[in-house]
Amino acid sequence: MNPVWELFIVVALLYVSECWIWLPNGARFIGLYAGRALRIYPPSSLSLSRGGLVFSSPLPWDLSFRQPLYDLVVSSQLAGIVPFSEPGGSVPKSHFESAAPDPKASLRASDSGLFLGHQRLCPSLNPRHSQWLVDYLKRCLDKGKSAKTLSKVFDTRLNAPAQAELSTFLPHLAAVRITATLEWLFIFAAFPLVFWIGLPAKVWWSVLGLWTILHLFHLLVFWRTHQRLFPNDRSERLGQTLLQLVAPTIAMRAAHRLSINALPQLHPLLLLAHFGQRDAASDWAQALIRDLQFPIGSYSELIAKDTEPWETYRRAQILSLQRFLAQWEPSFEGHEPKAPKPSGRATHYCPRCWTVFIQAETCHLCANRETVPFPSAALPEPQASEKSA
Repeated sequence: MNPVWELFIVVALLYVSECWIWLPNGARFIGLYAGRALRIYPPSSLSLSRGGLVFSSPLPWDLSFRQPLYDLVVSSQLAGIVPFSEPGGSVPKSHFESAAPDPKASLRASDSGLFLGHQRLCPSLNPRHSQWLVDYLKRCLDKGKSAKTLSKVFDTRLNAPAQAELSTFLPHLAAVRITATLEWLFIFAAFPLVFWIGLPAKVWWSVLGLWTILHLFHLLVFWRTHQRLFPNDRSERLGQTLLQLVAPTIAMRAAHRLSINALPQLHPLLLLAHFGQRDAASDWAQALIRDLQFPIGSYSELIAKDTEPWETYRRAQILSLQRFLAQWEPSFEGHEPKAPKPSGRATHYCPRCWTVFIQAETCHLCANRETVPFPSAALPEPQASEKSA
């Protein structure tokens, strides 16, 4: 094999290695493929990520988002982190702490996460995310006197304020997505084509010169885009630019690198709905509402510690999720989750996970929560063999 083709293969393998993204514990990956959110991990709305490598889109114009999966539990009297509980999965241990007399003074951010006093409540994706968590929790503590005011703070992650933030963020990436795509076409299309056709060295040098100009222009575009999005992160901006200067395979992934940790404050449901996964977002939102209305595991621990703050938080979250459903799901009606449709000979269902049972009074998937019988009018007609029996 010609050494030039071997070089192309090495560059391609290096580029593929850049497509793998590390997902820390307690985070969700949402990857865009051709503008749609088609790669979601973990795939379940309530499942907990154990971390690992996730393969993102190899297309340079697509984006990748890494969103925290845990839930923020806050009110005027408490602050803490409670992971979601997946039906049938192990109930995670909560990181809940009753707040001090002045909890805002006890909250602090570090490079490794969010701390309440000396105890770490949760990890963070980067120092910028840590500081946002502190500011967010302080706003919740200020507004946590009632569910109505607290729900408006939750809306900044899920509803109109968050949607406006996302709509402002995406246009900033347009230029860097274009330059990264042009570099990708140069390296994986133009250079191999010139070599395969066998054009003279003069053409090679011309193509190489054009790519060099494009590469330097891309670095300038990346610097200015990063400066507009994250004006205070000068060290990160300098490090990323130098990496792209010496490694074109990293430069082609510039849009992914800008988006991966850019919006940790946004709820994953909003990203799903915005990028064409409204049905999945609606199903997950309703699952989260049921998780709040029929708590198990860590939520039960929280209620046992202090009922009233938990009730304020619970009602506020439900109000925010209902507003989300009303916006993205026009058919959503009412404020209570509907019962699932009975199937076969099912007589009962779990109000939390919607698993159906035959004459079972508890759900083994949801910490033995009591099941609910289907209304008699909804029960299926018995089959002929059952009638004769």
